[in-house]
Amino acid sequence: MASDMRAIQPESLYKLYLECQERPDGRRLDEARPTVLNRGGVGTADGSAYCRAGHTAVLCGIKAEVCVPAVDAPQDAGWVVPTLELPALCHHRFRPGPPAEAAQTASSQLLQLLDNSVALDRRRLCIEPGRAVWVLYCDLVCLSHDGNVLDVALMALSAALADLRLPRAWWDAPAERLRVAPAERAPLPLGPLPLAATLALFDGDTLVLDPAGEEAGGHALSEQAMDQCIALSKRRTLELKKLLDVSADAAAEGGVVD
Repeated sequence: MASDMRAIQPESLYKLYLECQERPDGRRLDEARPTVLNRGGVGTADGSAYCRAGHTAVLCGIKAEVCVPAVDAPQDAGWVVPTLELPALCHHRFRPGPPAEAAQTASSQLLQLLDNSVALDRRRLCIEPGRAVWVLYCDLVCLSHDGNVLDVALMALSAALADLRLPRAWWDAPAERLRVAPAERAPLPLGPLPLAATLALFDGDTLVLDPAGEEAGGHALSEQAMDQCIALSKRRTLELKKLLDVSADAAAEGGVVD
């Protein structure tokens, strides 16, 4: 009966759940999906991480390359290039071919969130001003999409940056060339990593944390609802930060955190 109503009148069914202060998947309105984070694991990457929240999962691998800064770009800073892929495998609404608009938008949001944070001073990516800088290609692949992919992708990106180990590189002035010691690697100095906590507004006055694929928003927020969003977001980001910190210890011990 519930499955039939979900197909015919999904909004009415959702309202019935909300009247009981519950959601179709059994969560409270302010409860996030169980989240799993695993740092490392991709041997071909310089840094990697896997994050899953409910049925939404993202894998991030970072590859570091050296390039010469462009003439019109800062000469003493490198770049970070996050790219989120939403393949047809992750959800039936995506099709094979060029990147979907949703993937391009999410990639831009990831870069914006990273740029607006104090996580990474790009001058740390400079090897020799005007001659050599690091470019971090952050490739994120959504393995399964069941809503709120941005939060999961940002968590995977932050964890992969924390897992990143760059080889020692320096400019040999007498020889006029770059030298790299691949076996000598060190972590990149980072500030507080960006995390996200998304909420959806239903029927104009009901907020739900970490919306799944069947949950949607779109209403204007009242001042009271905005205050509630801020409070729930703070609580969720504290949970994610704890998970990120614990994952560092688990990575050192070769474990998985959930």
